Amino acid sequence: MKEVKRKAKVGEYIKLTKKDFDFDEIGDILKVDSVRNNVVSVLGKNHKRDTNHPNVEWNYETDEYVVLEDYKEKNMKFDKDNLKVGDKVLLKNKRGDDWNHDGKMDHYIGKIVTIKSLNQGGFTIKEDDGENFPFEFWSFNYEDIERIANDFKRDDLQFADIITLRNGERYVVAVGSMYGENGYYNRDCDTIWDWYNLDLTQNEGEREEDIVKVERSGKVVYERIEEVREMKMEEINKALGFKVKVVE
Repeated sequence: MKEVKRKAKVGEYIKLTKKDFDFDEIGDILKVDSVRNNVVSVLGKNHKRDTNHPNVEWNYETDEYVVLEDYKEKNMKFDKDNLKVGDKVLLKNKRGDDWNHDGKMDHYIGKIVTIKSLNQGGFTIKEDDGENFPFEFWSFNYEDIERIANDFKRDDLQFADIITLRNGERYVVAVGSMYGENGYYNRDCDTIWDWYNLDLTQNEGEREEDIVKVERSGKVVYERIEEVREMKMEEINKALGFKVKVVE
């Protein structure tokens, strides 16, 4: 991929080098929908920031961006080399080419599942329902994967996504802000990009306000995978600064 300073063509990707609108961020990558004279336009429905004005054209001049030549949009291709057992992955929102033709696997469409085993041709999942009798497990192809679930970033959020915080509060995403299902919530009407890091953690270290789940059109597209650390009792005692006794 190369960054080139020139006028973009329809269908090419640009990276912003200046902020033209308040919701823009330097470094945003956008796909050009139309070109007129020295101005390129991005429709609101395709703009990663403006999701509340689907038919509005947001215009950028040539001194406000660089063209990304040979750019491949994120997640257009899935790299199976990044996978490991235990990863949670989001399956594509369609039936896989080699799935059961009677629809017995269709309840996995668009779901987040956990990798149980990997082989050259595909993978199995821990959530397997055992319906592939007399065979032991259903087999999935790597092409069935949309993304590794924990690869979901703040900038992947879309209009009408429902986000859940670690403290259980739920919000709807709209125009870059979050609106609580109860208006008294602490983050009601806050701007997501002001309060959250790319990895969806709260940027002032308020762990209870980390985003742990994202739902879209009734399906979970992201769930935070919490690290589980195994420790010996003496390590726990050292970390706490005092001895503990385990009781039933």
